[in-house]
Parts: sequence; structure tokens; C-alpha cells
Amino acid sequence: MKTSSRQLDGDVPIYEQAQQLMDYRGAEQARVLGGTACVMLDGQAVEAGPTARVLNAPAHSYTQALIDADPSAWPPRTPREPGPSVIEATGLAKAFGRRRLFTDLSVEVRAGEIVAVVGPSGSGKTTFGNILVGTERPDRGRVRRARAPRPSASRSSTRILRRPSCRTRPWDGR
Repeated sequence: MKTSSRQLDGDVPIYEQAQQLMDYRGAEQARVLGGTACVMLDGQAVEAGPTARVLNAPAHSYTQALIDADPSAWPPRTPREPGPSVIEATGLAKAFGRRRLFTDLSVEVRAGEIVAVVGPSGSGKTTFGNILVGTERPDRGRVRRARAPRPSASRSSTRILRRPSCRTRPWDGR
């Protein structure tokens, strides 16, 4: 395959930039870039041609599946009202020695909500998550978790769990 040496962004070749756009921004950016597209499956090219044709009228089912998987092709999601609070943290603080990760951090997460915690490496995201689930203690503050319903195990499943011959690694073939 011949690649272009033309570059748009510093020292990154244009074909690498196009791949990055496809990876992170989907088919819409590929449409903007134009040119030629090649769809690979298991190391084999299954479809190639002008980007507009490949994206607008794919000939291969795998190409169509990739296009359908692009979030811009998904139907709009109907927002739901969040349910009851499942976790509430107030006034959390945590430090390791002199390194203060966070102070006076509060959050409430309700059932059905999707929450993201973002920050640079070492900023305390994992520590914060560990505090929320109870595997680590905060220096200050409190966490309140909703009681989860306890799973009910039938008598037969309880016996299976207690049976010493029970397989614990199903992938080992024993």
C-alpha cells in the first residue's frame, strides 16, 4: 500500500492522522478527509475504494457493521430520571504523606447515572474510587452506601459452592 508523505500535524504522517481520526471520531471525520478507505478483517482487505462510497454504500457486511457501531449512527438515547441515591460521599479528604490528593470532595451518585472521574495520572482517581467502594479509608469525610439487595442462593447452588471438587478455573479443562 502506498502512503502519502504529506503531513498536516507536525511530524505525524497524514495516514496516521486519518487512522487516529477514525479511531476517536468515527466515520464522520473519515468522510471529511475523503480520499481512499480500506477495510481490513483478520489481516485481509475486504473492501477498498473512495471513502465516500465505502462509507455511504458499503459492499461488505463487516464494513456495514463497523459503520453501524459508530456512535454517530446510534439512535438518540432517551434520558431517564435517576433513581434513588446509591452512594453519597461528603467532605472527603485523602493524602499520602505530604502529597494531598483531594480535600473537601463530595459526590452523590443515583441509580442509573453514568459518572466519570477524570484527571491526570496520580491525581487520586483510583484512591477516590477505592474510598467510595470501601476498600480504603478517607482521612476525613464520610461515605454512605445504599444497602444492596442480597442475592438469594438456592439450596442446590449453595451445595455446589461448598463442594470441594467444584471447578474454580473452568478454562483449564479439568
